[in-house]
Amino acid sequence: MPVEMQQLLQNIEEVRERMITLAEKTSLENSKVIQTSIELDSLINQYLFMMKNSKAI
Repeated sequence: MPVEMQQLLQNIEEVRERMITLAEKTSLENSKVIQTSIELDSLINQYLFMMKNSKAI
């Protein structure tokens, strides 16, 4: 697996953990939790895009 994808997976895991911690301390409706969820979605979409393109090569 390319280094870029490994770094992206690590970032996804870090943001996921941060979101869970924030949600446990506040609530799922908290604006910081929602913003972190959006960030996580973006990272996951980037990863899926990279996976799709790497298989096309």
